[in-house]
Amino acid sequence: MVELDDVHEQILDLLHDGRATQAMMSDELDYSGQHIYTNMKVLLAADYVEKVHETSALYELKHDPRTSNSDY
Repeated sequence: MVELDDVHEQILDLLHDGRATQAMMSDELDYSGQHIYTNMKVLLAADYVEKVHETSALYELKHDPRTSNSDY
């Protein structure tokens, strides 16, 4: 299990509302694209999120570790 920091939590909150691209997350959360990318690698490795479109870097929530319900 990954220890979530504030950025991870913000990303999970954003993806809880629906799919988002890396650029959208960067704009919405006011972090650099590189910072989002680095944090997404952690969430991907933990299998919490899934990249659904490679070219546009579109992600969706697969499992939110903060809840017991994993159906998203």
